[in-house]
Amino acid sequence: MSDTQLDQREELLKRLHYDLDSHGSFGGAKRLYRVAKEHDPSIEYNDVKQWLMKQETYTNFRVRRKNFQRLAVLVDRIDEQWQADLMDMSYWSGQNDGVNHLLVVIDILSRFAWIQPCRDKAAPTIINAFSEIFSSGRKPEKLQTDQGREFNNNRFKFFCTSQGVHYFTTTDASIKCALAERLIRTLRSRIYRFIYHKHTHRYIDDLQNIVNNYNNSYHRTIKTTPNSVTQDNQQYIVGKAGQGNSIVGYPISLLQMTAINFTIDLVSNGSTDIFPENTLSKFQNQIDPALELDGDWEVALTEIYFPIKFAIDISEKMQVNFNILYTAFTFYPNIDLRVIYPPEQKWRKYDTLGGDYESSVDIFPDDSVNAIIDKLNTSMMANLKSIAPTLVFDSYPKFVCENGKTIFYPGLLTTKKDKATALNVRLNGPVDEIKAKYKKDHDIDLEEIGKLPTEAGGVNKAFKHYKNIFIDGMHTYSAADGEETEKYKEIASTVFVPQFSDGKLMEYLGFSPSADALIDNIDHFKQEVVVTTPLYHKNNVNLMYVYTDIIRDHAVGGTKAPVLRAVPLTTGIYQGIGYCTFEHRIYYPVRKNHIENIAIFCLDDTGEQIKFANIGRVFVSLDFRKKN
Repeated sequence: MSDTQLDQREELLKRLHYDLDSHGSFGGAKRLYRVAKEHDPSIEYNDVKQWLMKQETYTNFRVRRKNFQRLAVLVDRIDEQWQADLMDMSYWSGQNDGVNHLLVVIDILSRFAWIQPCRDKAAPTIINAFSEIFSSGRKPEKLQTDQGREFNNNRFKFFCTSQGVHYFTTTDASIKCALAERLIRTLRSRIYRFIYHKHTHRYIDDLQNIVNNYNNSYHRTIKTTPNSVTQDNQQYIVGKAGQGNSIVGYPISLLQMTAINFTIDLVSNGSTDIFPENTLSKFQNQIDPALELDGDWEVALTEIYFPIKFAIDISEKMQVNFNILYTAFTFYPNIDLRVIYPPEQKWRKYDTLGGDYESSVDIFPDDSVNAIIDKLNTSMMANLKSIAPTLVFDSYPKFVCENGKTIFYPGLLTTKKDKATALNVRLNGPVDEIKAKYKKDHDIDLEEIGKLPTEAGGVNKAFKHYKNIFIDGMHTYSAADGEETEKYKEIASTVFVPQFSDGKLMEYLGFSPSADALIDNIDHFKQEVVVTTPLYHKNNVNLMYVYTDIIRDHAVGGTKAPVLRAVPLTTGIYQGIGYCTFEHRIYYPVRKNHIENIAIFCLDDTGEQIKFANIGRVFVSLDFRKKN
């Protein structure tokens, strides 16, 4: 095949995979191959497979198929029975009009799907969503859900009765509606691939297009598309769906699933009635019925979902992780100033606003924090609370007046060439807004400032005409003629200097570009702050080690431990969701044949639990196989 033909084939596959109008978009290899074959009869399945393996939207969110044997729930007509469940999408609610959940509904026979966005799980919200679906002209004879309170409540039951729908739930709280669960998995995969490709967090505008694409896609069970199933051909569909184990039902004993292989999924919020101490990083799931394994078995971690939001204990590690230091001194024009200049942790002296600020350097003492607190005669917490709303966290030295409304940068450059740059660029954009009233006589003329003399105090002369100045989002105070001493003494008598020893850490913690992140996340220093990178006492953590209690210890570095897998925390991450699928599975011997519970531990390389923020859930999939 020529290079031109190869390029044309690549363009065809790219169009069919990434265009929502295509029935092969954001799906698997077989579906894309089936659609591509209609356009290019010479294309082979391996061609499609190889192309997909080069696409990040496919490999990052590829889900291995699991086949569970089911007890059949037989239906023989369209809309005889529907299943419904809620799909959690709270990770992206802020970018999708506050939508936290998607109501997912599926017809058992035709596999036709409906989705309605929901802001919450309250009964009125769910009722309104179903009303919208019923208004399309279709309504089930029977509706099945799990025992979640969003469905299993008197208001929703009354609504179903008023609509002539027989509502019932699964008979066990731990059993879900399998078809609805499988549909959620399919739709979630398509949404992830869509947003990853589009480089956007907003999916809500294209949600119905994604659902329509699903309803017009070939379904391997019914051997056609859900949209194609009608009352005229439904008996043919019943015959197709009745072959094998394709109709939804309930899980039977795992021992009957297969003699040599099966899969178990575990979630951190599962079995909480039995194990109320479960957390995201340490949890147990009850296996019901218990496993009775005959012979020697092995198990491997095949995929894992986890939240990429982490908690840091501020009360214990504030001085190490934040290294916030405060000092107090009196500021008057034309006298020496002292400030900590990050990240060197050194004292530097500034004689005037436009003076030589490289004149003196001294090492800041290690015991400075306590000395400063004593000097201020107040607590560090109280000071931080008073000035935090207007603090700007960046890598430049700065002063904050005790009234918490004025931020002053002493590090302005003094050469004529750099004056305008220092004002316009160096102070540009560190904050979204300084929450303080300000007033100015007139706008700063940067061109005029650039013409000022370069001797010490030059910039100060430029500022003498302005009382309160707002420069590119940075609020800076300067006194008018004749007011220097008294005005500075009144407003700037006490100056606090925050200092961070690690600029990268500061960025990880969300302190740039706005101090609003500090206020939103820690609410004036509560016990934990949520960040998007796992940071601990002395080092960054990039790997999560997944342990379990059902395997034997094996060699890990210089020791032995029951570790299933090391999971990179930076792999498959998108907007707060970590996802990793292991195509190359590593199996370890199962240490016992009778298993009633399975415990999972998510630890760092020091053996401490990963400090997930209390957001979302951890999902782990284990594959069991009998040793040959």
